[in-house]
Amino acid sequence: MRQVVRSALVGTIGLLGMSVMAADGMPVIPKQPPRPASSAPSEPTRGMEIREAFSSAKAGPVAIGVDADVYCAGWLGDLEEKFVGSIVSAEKVDTQKEYGPLDVVYIDIGKNRGAENGQEFWVCRPDVLVAKAGAPERTIGRIYRTPARVRITCAQETSSIAEIVASCDGAEIGDVLLPFEPVPIPLVRRTRLVTQCDIPNGKVTGHIVHAFDSATGISQHSIVFLDLGEKNGVAPGDFLTVYRTRESAVELRTLLGEAAILMTRGRSSVAKIMVSKDAMVVGDEVELK
Repeated sequence: MRQVVRSALVGTIGLLGMSVMAADGMPVIPKQPPRPASSAPSEPTRGMEIREAFSSAKAGPVAIGVDADVYCAGWLGDLEEKFVGSIVSAEKVDTQKEYGPLDVVYIDIGKNRGAENGQEFWVCRPDVLVAKAGAPERTIGRIYRTPARVRITCAQETSSIAEIVASCDGAEIGDVLLPFEPVPIPLVRRTRLVTQCDIPNGKVTGHIVHAFDSATGISQHSIVFLDLGEKNGVAPGDFLTVYRTRESAVELRTLLGEAAILMTRGRSSVAKIMVSKDAMVVGDEVELK
């Protein structure tokens, strides 16, 4: 009898810290005592990446726009620009008036003018006239839209078959063509905003003379056209302060926001509104930072 009791005790002690067998033969995992709460902060899980708040000053240059900003904006040019060809017809001309990606069009540029398979062209469209800021009777140029881009798939002697490979808007019969060149999106480091207490810096000034799609309201992310260009010393990536002069207080100006140059021509440029503190309109002034 003593031997039996001793064996039972030994068996019970041997089970401590081990899985207990249930009546049906399945192991039962003993409950673990709860861990005491720790006042020290837990360490990050291995492999987890901890990032600080984003700052362009630390992370390096950042893009001031996207592809649509430069490829769909168009430009402010002369009243009569020269082009190399036009869209004269289309595969679905009997059923469509506008053409988008993968549609086939026919252009009047052929091998006799250097056309080759794979060549790409801007599809352009002359649009509205633009007046001089403060002098609506004086015209300074015309807006040219860029609704699409085409690529030659079959160059023939005097004409070519082309496919629309990118589209911001529908291409139409009669739209004109220019050789396509990629437009880089400027990379910049942001600088501090001009404050109300900052006086004019004496650098070149100009005006917003037109808004993309003739929009009446201009705010953050709007695309605008300026009467400043390469001949005025501005370049892609430059920042400008947008402001409005008050006639009742000539020495004071109301700061409206900030714009960044996307593309330039001789006397004009395309800019994107990066910061908007208040609504802007055509005619508001800009100052190069």
